[in-house]
Amino acid sequence: MMAGLMELEDGDDLPPDSEETLANMPPEEWYDADHGIDYAKQIADYIRQNPESVKDVDAVLYDLDSMLTVLAQAKERELKWHLQVDF
Repeated sequence: MMAGLMELEDGDDLPPDSEETLANMPPEEWYDADHGIDYAKQIADYIRQNPESVKDVDAVLYDLDSMLTVLAQAKERELKWHLQVDF
């Protein structure tokens, strides 16, 4: 398994073919902060124009605003970023 990609206490939680799937995943891609800022702004604009497109508009826009704050700080420090989703 790729180190750091998945951290589970019990390997039995993974589907049977997960090792092969993880081994065939492309490498992580890191992006300039401007790319993320543009991405988050476009999504927020779309949601504001189409509020029915998400269940909890306020929560989603709050998360996007938080993302923009972090990305602005990354831009100031000339850091790259990548998106990782945690459920």
